[in-house]
Amino acid sequence: MILKSDADRNDAKQIFLICLIAAIVVYFYELTNFSLSVDEEYAFFSWPKEGLLWWVALGRWGAAFVDYIYRINVYTPGLTVFIMITINGLTAVMVSFYTFRNYFSRLVFCVFFVSFPQFAYQAQFSQQADTVAFGQLLSCLSGLIIYNSIFSDHKANIKRLYLGIIILAFSIGIYQSLISCALIVFIIQLIVKEDDDFEGRGRNWFLILSVACVSSLAVYYLIMIISQKALGVSTPDYLRGTFHWMKEPLQETAKNSLHVITSTLTGKYYYGSSLVPLVFIPIVFFVYKRIKTGSYKWSLPILIIISVLLPFSVVLALGGSQGPRVLMGLSILFAFAFAYSLEVLERLSLKTKKIIAILACLVMVNYSSSVVTSLFYSDHMAREIDSNIANRILSSIQFKYNDFDPRHDKVSFVGKLDVYNPWAKKNSDTFGVSMFSFSNGDPNRMSKFISLTSGISLNLHIASEEQKISVSLFPSWPNSGSISKNDGVYYVNLGY
Repeated sequence: MILKSDADRNDAKQIFLICLIAAIVVYFYELTNFSLSVDEEYAFFSWPKEGLLWWVALGRWGAAFVDYIYRINVYTPGLTVFIMITINGLTAVMVSFYTFRNYFSRLVFCVFFVSFPQFAYQAQFSQQADTVAFGQLLSCLSGLIIYNSIFSDHKANIKRLYLGIIILAFSIGIYQSLISCALIVFIIQLIVKEDDDFEGRGRNWFLILSVACVSSLAVYYLIMIISQKALGVSTPDYLRGTFHWMKEPLQETAKNSLHVITSTLTGKYYYGSSLVPLVFIPIVFFVYKRIKTGSYKWSLPILIIISVLLPFSVVLALGGSQGPRVLMGLSILFAFAFAYSLEVLERLSLKTKKIIAILACLVMVNYSSSVVTSLFYSDHMAREIDSNIANRILSSIQFKYNDFDPRHDKVSFVGKLDVYNPWAKKNSDTFGVSMFSFSNGDPNRMSKFISLTSGISLNLHIASEEQKISVSLFPSWPNSGSISKNDGVYYVNLGY
């Protein structure tokens, strides 16, 4: 039992309410002003059948299962993100009450966890934001169960271990990067409870954890293969392209992977990572406290190094540059470092801890709300710009060819448009990008966006390579001569 007393249960309710309010402040703009983001236009038109098959093709059979059981619409503006932050709040409370004893340590962990800006890069994709949050809850739960199966009784509890393996396999089936959450939750238990639990069979924890992870991955891959064959889908080239170790020189891939790790830990990799380097301050502090109190053990620096590297599990596994959304577990590490530092400050009065906790939470929420709001507003402005572009393109065609009927005549977009969005933030991944430039110019994406925002279902024509070469000889839109007509198809040269 995580909540062993009425006092714990009352504290849990109070902390959950506080961290829910904090998360609402951080995601307030997206909760009240839904911004269409990249890939959400595809998800809207592919739901449900194609969307579910796409999850299976990506190896996310767990996400397909959850969506099939629970999801009514592919996403619901406002509600989907609210469900996400609610689940994140439950996850935070669960981990904090299992890990810490002090109320204010638990509070800091929960508020930092739900506010950490990295998860905004998951929240951007409404078609999976709540599902990934649920997967994260399961991953953290599996980490606690696996830890508990090793250390709670006089001998390892095999039934609990099996349960942890199954839950972890399912969470990986929702989103592969979530494996790092379970591992970090397990490792931080070792750091916090090392004095009590690390002797005896605790020396075998690495072997047991390794067996659990390998078993979970085996179950995951088995179900993935079976589900893909049963539904007649295969892993798309897009996913294979993310595995850089096999397609790029080893040295280049290793260099790019190291760049992701070092630039993240120095606060330069993605917009919103500026606070990440601060994680080393509490880490150094509680190591110093361990040394000073005589409770320092040789395993502590090893566990800390492992916990710092675990959020980059997918980066190390796939190699190369990966988006910030795969850095799952970074929020757990960041929240844990500060919360545990407050926990080991035993000589501080409760009043002083309360002041420190409140100030820390206010700073975190203020920073994160500014970052997250800026990210989602950049998406909002990108769609405003794109809507203006779409209307101008259709008007340009009708101006040149007054018999053009956008509901029936074939239209073909060639190339991509160089779109300037002054609201887009540097290193913000897909936030603030244009539908007319993303993915090297995807005409299907452009057409679906126009359908969503203009209410016109275009009769899209995909140009052949020969036609692209021919059209590219014309000036780029919006210059005169950028629109041409051939064999009943209206071509728009967006440029390269």
